[in-house]
Amino acid sequence: MQLHIQILPRQRIHTERWNQCVADANHPNIFMYSWALDALCTYWDGLIINDYEAVLPLPWRQKWGIKYLYQVPFMPRLSVMGANWQPTDSPAVLQAMQQHFSFIHTDIDNLVCAPWATRSRTNLYLPLSHTYATLEARFTEACRKNIRKATARGCQLAPANRVEDIILMYDNAYGGLQNTHTQRNYQSAVAFAHAALQHQKASMWQVEHQLTHEPLYTAILLHDKHRIYYWLGAPTTQGRQCRATYFFISQIVQQYSQSQLCFDFEGSDIPSVAHFYQQFAPLTETYHQVKWHRLQWLLGNRL
Repeated sequence: MQLHIQILPRQRIHTERWNQCVADANHPNIFMYSWALDALCTYWDGLIINDYEAVLPLPWRQKWGIKYLYQVPFMPRLSVMGANWQPTDSPAVLQAMQQHFSFIHTDIDNLVCAPWATRSRTNLYLPLSHTYATLEARFTEACRKNIRKATARGCQLAPANRVEDIILMYDNAYGGLQNTHTQRNYQSAVAFAHAALQHQKASMWQVEHQLTHEPLYTAILLHDKHRIYYWLGAPTTQGRQCRATYFFISQIVQQYSQSQLCFDFEGSDIPSVAHFYQQFAPLTETYHQVKWHRLQWLLGNRL
């Protein structure tokens, strides 16, 4: 691909053409739509290749007069999006990013970042083209046992009603483990969830007790034509005892089995979380955490 690259501020980006490029891309990432970026990013510019043949969002903040590209909370990673994008064209994109920023630290895929300091990261996903019986047979025995326990303990799937309640349950379950999730980040997550629902790209769920209808687990899933994204979910203390998370994932897998979709677990490099997801027999794909700077006067060679 002959590359002409420009970087435009958000207000100069042609929103419809940007979103069409994301929709047509050969590589799925629902977080690259403009409405998602507007909700989750403090600021973002757009790297545009050959008049919207391919695009890459560049989320940024500024500190001490230094403009830097950062890892956006509640957004797993950035992706270069385009129907004909080839990662072999990465060097020109890296050069443009280096000219635009003094410091880069983010997770990214569909881009070859070898000249930069990188760390490989893992994402797990489960193709849903087979029958549920076939998919379930590949689950570990412990996983199937926990699904049976959840059913015996009265779990049932139901729609959830309020984004804010789901975010609150997530914060109660995991907030103490997420030192980057400030109040501002949670406000952005709420805004993103509402935007996804408005664009019919999300669904809200809860696992509840059959008799009391007490919520045991809540989740927000994201949807595009390629994947179901397990964006955010959390159990209560009682939900853990009832194995509600096992039940939820099995119910969604069953609901969307024999489709061309994949269930995207959105992670994880946390060993305990990865172990839990691997019980569902997912496939693995990798992306990279990248770091680069030209602030030797301030940081030396530290990355």
